[in-house]
Amino acid sequence: MPPSEPHDGSSAPYSAAWIPADDAARPWDPTPAAVRWLLEQAEQRHLKSVLLCDRPMEGRLPPALRYLRQRAAGEMRRPAPGRAVLVYLPTLATAARAFRAAHGGAVAVVEAPELRLAAWAAEAKAVNLLAGGTQPALPPESVDGLRRLLRSVGEGWLTPSEADVARAALRDARAPLPADDIAGYLLAHGCGARTVRQVVKLARDAPWCSVPS
Repeated sequence: MPPSEPHDGSSAPYSAAWIPADDAARPWDPTPAAVRWLLEQAEQRHLKSVLLCDRPMEGRLPPALRYLRQRAAGEMRRPAPGRAVLVYLPTLATAARAFRAAHGGAVAVVEAPELRLAAWAAEAKAVNLLAGGTQPALPPESVDGLRRLLRSVGEGWLTPSEADVARAALRDARAPLPADDIAGYLLAHGCGARTVRQVVKLARDAPWCSVPS
């Protein structure tokens, strides 16, 4: 069965949902909504479900995640594409791995406070499982700079010439590009964690940029 199309207008090749870390309506255990959405996607689209979490949670997993783990493929380092992936409190590396595994499938993110993914959610048209609706689009002036930044990167570690092009894109951006927006946008467009880290470091080191840590 061919993979279903992502949400209309999405820049990402998967259906997406998330629970933001700073949502005022987020309960102490936000996982039931994410698990319910993910299992619905898996059932409707005949996808194998995967749980990704690189934090030591044995014995402390919320009940909904324990249930998912019993049904899912478990925590996989390199899951194949086309899965229904729930990624819980992801680091940058885990988020990148989850989005690759969800290519052609679906992904639900329970956001960690340390990695803000609003820009990813905007590009992926991710459904907010608590508030409903999708994340508003990024401002056009930010998207312009982020697109130019994306065009400057390749696969893996940046070459010196790619780094120079990335610096030029950062310098010429019409609006400041926060580190979280850079990371989320690049993740939504398939960049790996190593590339994202290097680009964010370039932005933070650029004397002309005002980029929060």
